[in-house]
Amino acid sequence: MQIESINAAVVQAVRTYEFNIHTGEGAWRLLGKEAFLNEWDALYETCPWATVFQSRPFVTAWYHTYREVCFPVLLTQYEGGRLTGLLTLTRKQKGLLTGAGESQAEYQVWLATEAASDAFIKKALFEIDKHWPGIKTIIKYIPGNTPMKWLGEEGALSRRCVLNEVQQPLLKIDTAHLEKELKKKNRKEKLNRLKRIGDTKLERITDAAVFASILDELALQYDFRKLVMHNRVFFLDDPLRKKFLLSLFEQGLLHTTVLKVNEEIIASNVGATGKGWVHLQGVNTHAPTHAKYSPGILHFLLMGKLMAEEGIAIFDLTPGSEPYKDQLATDHTLAYVLHIGSPLSRVMKRINQVLVEQVKKVAQGKRSKPGVLLENKKRVSRMKDKIKHLLKQPPSFYLKNAVGAIRKKPLERQYVVDVDRLVLTANGVSIQRNSIRDLLYYETKGAEKTRWEFLEEAMLRFEAGQVLYSFSKDGRLLCSVWLKEQQGTTSPVLQGFYCPQSGQSWLPSFLQAVIQTIALQFQTSRLYAQTQDSMIGKALEVVGFKETDGLELS
Repeated sequence: MQIESINAAVVQAVRTYEFNIHTGEGAWRLLGKEAFLNEWDALYETCPWATVFQSRPFVTAWYHTYREVCFPVLLTQYEGGRLTGLLTLTRKQKGLLTGAGESQAEYQVWLATEAASDAFIKKALFEIDKHWPGIKTIIKYIPGNTPMKWLGEEGALSRRCVLNEVQQPLLKIDTAHLEKELKKKNRKEKLNRLKRIGDTKLERITDAAVFASILDELALQYDFRKLVMHNRVFFLDDPLRKKFLLSLFEQGLLHTTVLKVNEEIIASNVGATGKGWVHLQGVNTHAPTHAKYSPGILHFLLMGKLMAEEGIAIFDLTPGSEPYKDQLATDHTLAYVLHIGSPLSRVMKRINQVLVEQVKKVAQGKRSKPGVLLENKKRVSRMKDKIKHLLKQPPSFYLKNAVGAIRKKPLERQYVVDVDRLVLTANGVSIQRNSIRDLLYYETKGAEKTRWEFLEEAMLRFEAGQVLYSFSKDGRLLCSVWLKEQQGTTSPVLQGFYCPQSGQSWLPSFLQAVIQTIALQFQTSRLYAQTQDSMIGKALEVVGFKETDGLELS
């Protein structure tokens, strides 16, 4: 009788354990079941290593926003009728599995009860390989408090996995520390200079309509910064990203703040929030026109004080090598990147790891200043981008450059105009001031500079306090020029002209509109210009400029 009772208990245990992999339409059906969604919420709340990126509202918002382009994969484990394990993934077209949310989910990890975690993830990875033999899976980033001892166990799984550690910088919210940081001489001076410009304030955005109204501007600032830093765009390449963020905002998953001067947004942060944390992942920007004031850092520190009032414990600066993160961080913890593939891919990954570490050691040994390794990587990326740019150019581009190489390099010429003597007619050209949108319309076809080079130069000019005037039409930048104020004189100078062939017919009208605008703004009677380009020089002469010996500009 006792044996029968034991057998019955075993049979019952087997019946109450259920593991399933749901893909495609099967996954969508599961996502439509209210009971499952409630079980998901309960598991998320009790899972110690869960982040907002594994919450049901975040993941389902991403799945539904990207429904036409994503392939959902859900792995579930039930014990005793209770959901004890959940892993949400998506399969990319090239046969790669990654966490749901992809790069928009800063942390990717499975949800599980502590007792079931090891068994669940091992079973999940086994079932994935069984379902798609040899498929590559990347789970990035796994929070540092996730149980990972299972990975050290001997077996087939350990021969297919590579785990990389990464530093995760954190800013623990402490009002006294934040006030001390803001009182540092350099930061205090910059904040005071902003206040002298006009009304400077930090604003918490809580209204969905207000968020929607500013999202276009934040997206522009974000893409511009990412293009300058990494030659990558996010909103321009992903038309669904704004829709996803709006959905997260409406569900209360975003902590949004902006720093304004005279109602102009000069910095912002839109970060996913949950369980007492705000994560840097999302959107963080600063207006390049105010870059010399370091508005991004000031905004983070002011935002930290607001978080303290709201009871937020941690501002997670997220893994990454950007120097500003180390400037802000008060603590560091570890996060992980898990690569799962074939035994051969594991070996190759290990070899690559060793090589990367050796390069880092060499760079650190020769380091003359922080960030040298990052700058070297950017230099290589710039070179690759330049080669791609040159390979896309038409034959006329090479002919023009060949002729230019034969001729003697032209000297920079100086021009001057007495504004009071001009009769100005802009002929319908509407110019923009400091428009980063216009800069993103830069045409690369036939241009000597890549878009990356062009925007990097633009950022340097913004940081130097120069003003951009531009004219675009039908999504193409046709004319632009930079205004530099001359030290020790009230007469400003135009430089850094840009005008592709498609904009040359507009150039005289553009120049007249610029002269008119500057004359009104600076109340100046004289304006200078500098250029090496003979075509620009001729256009300047057409609108009334005369060449000078340049002594007045020295």
